Amino acid sequence: MSAFRPGDRHVVINGARTRLRLSISALAEIADVLQAQTPPELARNLRRAGPPEWNLILNAMATPRPEIDLSEERLAQIVPILSAVISEGLTT
Repeated sequence: MSAFRPGDRHVVINGARTRLRLSISALAEIADVLQAQTPPELARNLRRAGPPEWNLILNAMATPRPEIDLSEERLAQIVPILSAVISEGLTT
């Protein structure tokens, strides 16, 4: 895991400390998953994302990546953190 950068968040997933970071490659992966060609499309599609999409978004941003998809209950705990990392990453 590389050094902490502003905007990084850490969560524990399946017992492993996991860093969440919005990198350029993660952003590209998220845009691809959500089939977004523009920032407004990305914002709209993020608001409409369901558990399958959020698991893919999590995988794009997490180091190490979770080995299995998270349950809806566990995702509900992590989505606000993912959203904050994305929001902060796109506004700074």
